[in-house]
Amino acid sequence: MKKFIWLPAFLAALFLLLFFVSPAAAGDGDPVSDDEVNKIAGQLYCPICENVPLDVCPTQACANWRELIRKMLEEGKSEDEIKAYFAAQYGWSVLSMPPQEGLNWLIYVLPPLISIGGIAFLLWTVRKSKNKRPQSPRPQPAQQPSVPDEYLSLINRDLNDEDKNG
Repeated sequence: MKKFIWLPAFLAALFLLLFFVSPAAAGDGDPVSDDEVNKIAGQLYCPICENVPLDVCPTQACANWRELIRKMLEEGKSEDEIKAYFAAQYGWSVLSMPPQEGLNWLIYVLPPLISIGGIAFLLWTVRKSKNKRPQSPRPQPAQQPSVPDEYLSLINRDLNDEDKNG
């Protein structure tokens, strides 16, 4: 009779163990979708082909690297870990976004600074040109030209001589 008491307890324990362990094992064995692989592969460039993202590269090497990404995802590695692995193996040029370290931070800082500086210079130039706008000329009072008297007398004499001769 004692043997029959242990048998149901053993079967119940085995059932509970299989019930709680099997979903975790099934979750670990789920295949990684192509979308998950291509999401990461799209952020990496082929080290062999120039300027070709890894997700669209037709070479066998790229197909092998996509399978490597799939295996790493199945092992539970994160996106950052996979990118770090490829950068360590092939250099940071395989990354679509260079790391923000060393002189690479200038890639992120200089374009906004140049844009802001250009806009500020443009506004300064426009404001400066508005301040230097010429004002409308004021009418000058009519003045007689200041011609010396001897010139006037010569002109009058020449005019009188022409009238007499002509």
